[in-house]
Amino acid sequence: MGRATEHLENKTECTEYFISQYTKPKRFQEIISVSLFTVLEVWLLCLLVKSLASFPAHLLPGLVGAFFFGIVASDFVSGVVHWMADTWGNLDWPLVGSTFIRSFREHHVNPQAMCLHDVIETNGDNCLVALPPVIFGLFCFQHEEQAQSFMPAFCFSFSLFISLTNQIHGWAHAVKIPAYVRALQWLWIILPRRIHAHHHRGFHDDYYCITNGWLNKILSILHFWRALEVIVSALTGLIPREDDQYWLAKVQRARSLALEQTRAAQSKTFAAEQRAAEAAS
Repeated sequence: MGRATEHLENKTECTEYFISQYTKPKRFQEIISVSLFTVLEVWLLCLLVKSLASFPAHLLPGLVGAFFFGIVASDFVSGVVHWMADTWGNLDWPLVGSTFIRSFREHHVNPQAMCLHDVIETNGDNCLVALPPVIFGLFCFQHEEQAQSFMPAFCFSFSLFISLTNQIHGWAHAVKIPAYVRALQWLWIILPRRIHAHHHRGFHDDYYCITNGWLNKILSILHFWRALEVIVSALTGLIPREDDQYWLAKVQRARSLALEQTRAAQSKTFAAEQRAAEAAS
């Protein structure tokens, strides 16, 4: 780990460092990503709605199935991206280190920090990731027959839920959320707080899917993430979550020191009170 972060000693200092790495070029990229994705997604939605008027009735169940499968696929992809960012790399990696990986390290050091981000910072990276599928959906819609328009429906739901994943993730941490969001969490249409809590226990090494979390249990049972880590480590020599544990260790040391200081102060206070009581008697 570079010397620039060695002096950071507690949660506040680490959080402030992460905030300082949020640059103007990064902000510009997020604004472009959110704006472009919104325009293209609305365009794709309009084409889909327009096609329903002449869409064969017997193919409508397939259209609904494509939409549903897009949601499931987005949950899986959210898990893969989350696992990659949590498990590998550090802030010194080119391009992705101070931009993409930074936000994941900040989240583990201070999980509530993301709740303070505005709509651009919250959704910028996800909208960037969602651009290829929405563009592909538009391309397919312009070049395929109606009977083949299952792919645009899949691309629409897939890109929509990918773009909203970090917002959904933030709602799983927020103390106050709108009633409709709480209802969606209760219905398990989006990630419930109780499901995501599994990820923040221990070493943040499981339950990576954060769109709705439908796939977390089955992937955990299959030891899917551990198997991937064995393969990646064997091929690259990288150590899983090495950088993530570096940052968490800083916070843990600060917490332990603060606890020791609190206990020492309490002991001194108790001893002083005992001496005062003995003197009074």
